[in-house]
Amino acid sequence: MSKLILEEFSNTARRILERAKIEKRLVENPTKDELRKMVEKEKEIKKNHL
Repeated sequence: MSKLILEEFSNTARRILERAKIEKRLVENPTKDELRKMVEKEKEIKKNHL
């Protein structure tokens, strides 16, 4: 891959990440409780009591 394509990919990924942060769509390093709450919101997820 050429250096130009890799730089373009890197710049695009950086812009997506920054926009997600600004729009509060990104959770960095969530705690177990935060993860559990996110997963429980998904209607396809069923609780397993193991």
